[in-house]
Amino acid sequence: MISRRSLIASCSFIVVASSFLHAADEAPKLDPRYPFRTDYANAQLPWYKPKPLEFPPHHSDRRISGEFVSADFVHRTGQFRMSKTGELVDFTMPPYGAINYLNAQADLRDVPLGTFFLFFLNQDSSGGFTRLATMQDQFTMDMGAQFYLLPG
Repeated sequence: MISRRSLIASCSFIVVASSFLHAADEAPKLDPRYPFRTDYANAQLPWYKPKPLEFPPHHSDRRISGEFVSADFVHRTGQFRMSKTGELVDFTMPPYGAINYLNAQADLRDVPLGTFFLFFLNQDSSGGFTRLATMQDQFTMDMGAQFYLLPG
């Protein structure tokens, strides 16, 4: 039988150890590869500001999942509904913007409304994330990560 003293000591150790683990999780993640804020690291830094006639660097975008709800392919604009909040978000596609649908390059007019995408958005001049760098459907992401069954 476990003595009361050893039970209290064990519980105290667990509480102290878990507080150290929790404190370690709260430390900001730093990634020296990126001199700007990303979705995953460098929260203390500002987001990358796109420059005219320049492709934005890798991971300089916010990645937001949602349902594609409207498109104006003449003006290269559209709208999607965020998965987490249901908020409608407008976006514009700069000249470098790309769409990957069913593991192939596509245009806004090729994509059916209601499709779930991961939207890669850069900041506009007012600081909102409305400039679409890329949008990818789930199938494209799975194929890029090699998540398919091989015969045999």
